[in-house]
Amino acid sequence: MSFVNISRVDDTLQPIQKQHLLDSEEPFYAKPTISKKLKDHEIERIADKLTQNKTSKTVITSHNDTLR
Repeated sequence: MSFVNISRVDDTLQPIQKQHLLDSEEPFYAKPTISKKLKDHEIERIADKLTQNKTSKTVITSHNDTLR
């Protein structure tokens, strides 16, 4: 009976892989702003102004929470 030598997989990242991960991250200045989020067409489609305002306030609140 012969045994096959199974080597372990090396999970360490190579320098080029680390750089690729850093390059693929979204820079701070490219993240969505509150004005971009409020221009969402789904908010504009809400016919009732009161509901539209409540939805907008919810979007603003959630945006501010993510910044903290």
